[in-house]
Order: sequence, then structure tokens, then C-alpha cells
Amino acid sequence: MRLLPHLLTGANLFLGLAALVLAAHGRWANAYRAILAGALLDGLDGWTARRLRCETAFGRVWDSCADFVSFGCAPAVAFALAHGGESRFVIFLASFGYLACAGLRLVRFHLQPAQQQEGLRWRRSFIGLPTTASGALFAGVGLLFPPGAEPIAGFHLLVLLALSAAMVSPIRFPHPLYEGA
Repeated sequence: MRLLPHLLTGANLFLGLAALVLAAHGRWANAYRAILAGALLDGLDGWTARRLRCETAFGRVWDSCADFVSFGCAPAVAFALAHGGESRFVIFLASFGYLACAGLRLVRFHLQPAQQQEGLRWRRSFIGLPTTASGALFAGVGLLFPPGAEPIAGFHLLVLLALSAAMVSPIRFPHPLYEGA
């Protein structure tokens, strides 16, 4: 049973890879669905680890590796492929910016002082929008407003830039699975 959280994290990573492959083949809706399914598994792996009382430093880093692929790489690549083609430098730059912000967000998460991570306030909120939420929000927007027309590309660009900024912002976002003290 103690391996279950790690298996759920591995399934999240698998869905991140699936989203990348689906995006490479232009299957946007399925790529976005894979990202959203990965977000569900990302919530389940942490919840399961807490319930089984088997949270570990390894599990936290393994989770962040999967998150970087599923909620950093997959949305960035899907956006670049859906709107960029080979000649749209601004789209590529925005995709890289999103990817860099996702990586920075995850690094900041791991470098916060241990007492901050264990404190009550820490469990109630996150500093900066979590990468999981960012990827899921981008995938949801992609499902509601599929890539295609030029105005949609501009809208997706604005969403991507806003999510990038939110991930590295000092704003506190509530923890959706906080269960009280």
C-alpha cells in the first residue's frame, strides 16, 4: 500500500507524456483531457500519501518531476504546436516563459524553509499558483475554446501569460484539499 502514492504519481507522469504525444499529432482535446486526468491523479497521490502516513522527501520530488512534465511541458508544447507553427517566435517565447515559470514555481516550492512547509498556514495556502492548477486551467480553457481561429490564439496567449505570472507571483492561493487543523 505504501507504493500506491508513487504509482499514482507515475500514472500522472504517463498522462503528461500522453498529452505531449497527442499534442504532437494535433489531437488537442485529448491532450487537454490527459492533462486534466493527470491533475486528478496529482491530487490523489498526495491525499493517498497523507492518509497512509507515508509522505516522504522522495515522494515530494517524484511528484514535482511528474508535475513539471504534465503541467509545465505538456501545456507549453501544446500551446506552441497549436498556435506557433515554425515561424511564430512570440508563441515559442511565451511557451518557453510558461515552462520556465512552471520550473521556477516547483523549485521555489522545494526551497521554502521546512518550518514554513510544516506550519498550519502552509497547509492552507500556496505562494504562487500551483503548477497543477495552472496546467489544469490552461487545459480547461483549451477544451472550452479549442485552437483554430486567430482570435483564439490571442486569447490562449493571454491565458498562458496570466498563468505564467500567477505561478511565480507572491500571491497566496488557497489549498483545495486543506482539511483543517
